[in-house]
Amino acid sequence: MKKAIVFDFDGTLASSFPLIENGLVEACKKFRYKEFSKEEYARLYGPNELGVVRKIVHKDDVKDAFMDYLKIYERVHDDYIKDFIYPEFHTLLKKLKELNFKVYLLTGRCLETTMISLIKIKDKNGISSINYFDDIYTGSPSGPVKVNLLKKLMKQHKLNPDELVYIGDSKQDITQCNKANVDIISVAYNRLELYDSLNGMNPNRVAKDYNEFIFLLEEMIKKELR
Repeated sequence: MKKAIVFDFDGTLASSFPLIENGLVEACKKFRYKEFSKEEYARLYGPNELGVVRKIVHKDDVKDAFMDYLKIYERVHDDYIKDFIYPEFHTLLKKLKELNFKVYLLTGRCLETTMISLIKIKDKNGISSINYFDDIYTGSPSGPVKVNLLKKLMKQHKLNPDELVYIGDSKQDITQCNKANVDIISVAYNRLELYDSLNGMNPNRVAKDYNEFIFLLEEMIKKELR
């Protein structure tokens, strides 16, 4: 029986990629002779933002470039992100807690920017989103580690793989969940090209919008109650 719902952040709860990409470009450009495009930065993802910065600037400049990135991220955050992709997520998270589900956030980005966003994104009552999660797991500068984070979460909270479901928006999320033997519902909000690629890896468990996501989540939970 499902006891925990684990959410990704970028592209799943918030449209945050433009903020990350522009922040990294702005922070790193003064430390390089060669400018990088946002597309070039996107190809470096896998590690968290610190790991991306390490790939872009000289090692002596990493600390300063990363600190600049954090300052930029916080300063312009509200210009890019004012709420979750669907504000209804706040209601859902509250409802899940009322139904005694554990709710976790597990993202490949760094802890610093995760905390900035969770504090700044608030529900209609002004309550920061951070209050909706029982625990938070963030990425590593060394590379993709979601399978390890999932295993760490299960160990720390005494959960079996069949007791949680991950909500994510990438093919890498599917691969990582498969390695951890964890169910995943994929989301591709109004992005047909993403939907097709995700559905090829995770058939009949890809949501095109919020209502379809709720349907898939409810069906997964109800199936286990039969």
